[in-house]
Amino acid sequence: MNFFEDLSDIKVDEKDLSNINFVKKDGSEVQASFIKFPVSEEEKNLDSIILKNLVLKIKSEIS
Repeated sequence: MNFFEDLSDIKVDEKDLSNINFVKKDGSEVQASFIKFPVSEEEKNLDSIILKNLVLKIKSEIS
C-alpha cells in the first residue's frame, strides 16, 4: 500500500501555500511545510507554482 491510497483529500493553506495538509481516509491529517532559505521573490513564485502542481498531481492520484 502506498501513501496515496490512504488519502482522501489535500488541503492547502491559502495564506501560505507552503503549508499542506494531507487528509487520510480515517479523517486524520498529516501536515507538511515546504520551506527553503534564503528565498528571493522569484524563488517564492517558482516554489508556489511547483507546490500547486504537486498538489494537483496528488489530487489526480487519489481521485
